[in-house]
Parts: sequence; structure tokens; C-alpha cells
Amino acid sequence: MPFIRRELALQIHHISNLLWAMVFFVMVLSISSIAIGYDGQLLRQLAPALVWIAVLLAVILNTQDLFKAEIDNGWLEQLVAHQQSVTAWLLAKLGIVLLSLAFSLGLLCLLCTVVFALPTHVGLVLLGSIMLSLPSLILLCALAQAVVASANGLAILAPLICLPLLLPMVIFATGVCNLASSGDSVAATLALLAALSLLSIVFLPLCIHFALKYSLH
Repeated sequence: MPFIRRELALQIHHISNLLWAMVFFVMVLSISSIAIGYDGQLLRQLAPALVWIAVLLAVILNTQDLFKAEIDNGWLEQLVAHQQSVTAWLLAKLGIVLLSLAFSLGLLCLLCTVVFALPTHVGLVLLGSIMLSLPSLILLCALAQAVVASANGLAILAPLICLPLLLPMVIFATGVCNLASSGDSVAATLALLAALSLLSIVFLPLCIHFALKYSLH
């Protein structure tokens, strides 16, 4: 509970980071739509891919320097020195990030369904693909941030590290929206996205834990 209260307070204090990620989301979609031109059919066809690109960039932006403050001010080192659970803190921190992004991106996804005039079932599949993939996206970005956390001046490499790992998720997620548009079954692909997120939840926090501990030495 202390970790949850701490991370919730920090999330509220740094709400501008989340708001900036959401503004960036809207900007990406707006600029992309203007570049494509006013072709309703084409926009509806490309909308899931555009939304997913915006989601990917928003997640990367919101997880930038995720652990930098705790390492720079020595809080993480004190946590380890007092033999408190780093994993519990990680789960609290990443859980708060997940909930805030899920709520914000979920609302924006529903708005995109209306703006792009997507069929209801396609919009729901798009929303489902985002919600099911979000844990994996956040954990992979967090792992990249943990790897470069102690490397001064190399934080810019974090997106380059996580991007190749995130692209398969984007490919599956946009593919499931195309299946929904053509009336095919989407259950198998959504189950695959859920399974990938479940595996990420089970294994990646431990990898992040070790990466952060290594960054302290």
C-alpha cells in the first residue's frame, strides 16, 4: 500500500507527462489524417493502423525516463539497502502507469471510432486489441528504460531498443482490426495478444528488477 500511495501521488504530480502523451496522440492522428486527405473510405481503412501508431508513440513518450528520478535521487538504492521489495514497488509503479494509460487511451480510442466513422464492431475490436496489448507495451518500454537507466546520455536509445520488440504487437493488433473489417473471426488473434501480455506480466517484472539492480553498480 505505501508504494501504491507513493506512485499514485507521483502520477498526479506529474500529470502533465500523461497529458502531453495524449496531446501527442491527437497530433499524430490529426497530421496523418490531413496528409492522407479527405477520403472517407481510405481513412476508415487506415484508421486502426493510424490509431495504433499513435498509441505506440504515446506509450513510448509516457514511459520516457520512467526510473531516472528514483536512480538519480538515490531512492532506489535506499530501497535495496533497506531490503524492501523492489518487485512490489515495480508492480505498483507499472500498475499505476497501466491504469492511467488504459483510461486515457481507451477514451481517445472511443473518440477515434466516432471521428473516423468506424463500424461499431471494428471500434470495439480496436479498443480490445489496445487494452489487451497495453501491459506488454508498457513492460517492454519499462525494460528498455531499465537497461539504459544508469547510462548518462544514452536514454535516447531506449525507444530504439524497445521498438523492434513492439512491432510484432502492432502487426498482430492492426491485423485483427482488418479481420474484423472483413467479417472474419478475431478470437484467435485477440487470444494471442492476451497470451503475450500474460507472459509479459509473469516474466518481464523480474527482468526489469535485475536490470535496475545492475544499474546501481
